[in-house]
Amino acid sequence: MPHIARRFLLSGSRLALAGFLTGLTGLLLFVPLSGHAPAVTAAYGTSLMAMSVVTVLGAGATVMVVQRLAGARRRPGREDVPAVGEPDPATRELHDLCALVLLGTALLPPLLVLVGTLVWLTDDTGLAAVAYWSRAPGMVFVPLGAMISGLLVLEDRQRVQLRIAVENLVLVAAAAVLLARVDLSPVRVLLAVGFVGVLVDGFTFLRLRYRLGEGSGARLGAVLRG
Repeated sequence: MPHIARRFLLSGSRLALAGFLTGLTGLLLFVPLSGHAPAVTAAYGTSLMAMSVVTVLGAGATVMVVQRLAGARRRPGREDVPAVGEPDPATRELHDLCALVLLGTALLPPLLVLVGTLVWLTDDTGLAAVAYWSRAPGMVFVPLGAMISGLLVLEDRQRVQLRIAVENLVLVAAAAVLLARVDLSPVRVLLAVGFVGVLVDGFTFLRLRYRLGEGSGARLGAVLRG
C-alpha cells in the first residue's frame, strides 16, 4: 500500500507540474504585450479564454484514453487469442480510440470557426480576432497530443510530459524576451505571439509522438497514416 501511495504521489505530482508549466508558458507570452495598450493585452487574454474550450476537450481526450485502455486491460476475456489476421484486443481498442480522437480533430475546424466568429462579433477593436486566428491553427494538435499523453500515462512515463513542458517553458521564455525587444505594432505583435504558440503546439506533438517510441507508438502511427 505505501508503494502504491508513493507511486500515485510521484505520478500525480509530475502531471500537475507539467500542467502548471504549460499554463505558465501561455502567461509568458503576455511579456511582449505589456509594452502596448491595455486593449492589446485584453485581446490576447480573450483569445486564450476562447481557446480554453478546445483545451478542455483535449483534457477530456486524455482521460478517455486512460479510462478506456486501463479498463480494457482489466476486462475479463481480453486474454482470448484473436483469429488469424485479426488484431489483438488491445490493438483494436487503441484503433477505436484513435478513430474517435481523429473524428474529434475533424470536427475542430467548424468549432474553431464558430468560436472565432463569436470573438469577432463581440470585439470592437478587432484585435481579439487577430489574436485568436493567429493562434487557432495550433489547436488542431491538441486532441492528438492529448491521446498520446494518455498513452504515456498508462505506460507510467509522466516524466516525458514534464520534460517537454520544461523545454517549452525555456523556448517560450526566450521567444518572449526576443519579441519584447522588438518594436512591433499591436497587430504584428499579436500575430508573432500567435505564431510562437502554433510552433510550440506542433513541436510538442512531434516530440510526444517521437518519445512514445515503438509498440503502441507504431500502432498509433499506422492509424494516423490511414
